Amino acid sequence: MIAVSAVSCLDSSYTASYPLGVTFEVGDEMEFTKDSIYYEKMLLVGNNIYFQNLYDSSTGEFGGCILSRAHNLHTDDCSPYSVYDTSAYAGSETFMLFYDNPETMPEHHIFFAVAASGSCTPTGCFIQNTTETVGSVRETYGDGDWLLLTATGYLDGKETGKAEIYLADFRDSKDSVVTSWTPFALNKLGNIEYIDFELTSSKTEVPQYFCLDNFYANITLTSGN
Repeated sequence: MIAVSAVSCLDSSYTASYPLGVTFEVGDEMEFTKDSIYYEKMLLVGNNIYFQNLYDSSTGEFGGCILSRAHNLHTDDCSPYSVYDTSAYAGSETFMLFYDNPETMPEHHIFFAVAASGSCTPTGCFIQNTTETVGSVRETYGDGDWLLLTATGYLDGKETGKAEIYLADFRDSKDSVVTSWTPFALNKLGNIEYIDFELTSSKTEVPQYFCLDNFYANITLTSGN
């Protein structure tokens, strides 16, 4: 289970509004150890918010939102999924890793399952680069290059808004790479049914990963309609 901090009390014909925070911490019942990743479940659930991935057991390919505890490069299997700054945000050992795998991806990335009877307005999260991305950027990026993360919200199949943050920025004499947990405001997305992420770059080969922790949203649910 994903740890969620939320308070609600629902009965017939009652509307409840509350803040929600997803920390991605999980219990010891899962076989999920230090420096490992967890991707075999199709959906990662946080109180009506689904962080979706897709796992193809026939090929072993997976993509989308997976759980990671990879904090270093000690094992080759986990090195692409390691967070760069090993100091956990707010005591969190586990974080979400987004893997943009061209071979296997879910249709959408974050999904609000009860949009028909409520609303979800994301407010923000914390993001960071992986160790592999930081190394690649520092080795290959130069003046004018950039790496951009875009989150796009949708409701009823229509775009509700976009939020952008540069994971690396070397434009206009900048020398900026995200190497620690950094706030990413999502309030521009508005009321959403789902969120899709996109990584774009000035380079032909775009890094496939970023890390996310402590996702916040305001939820309103209505019962008895």
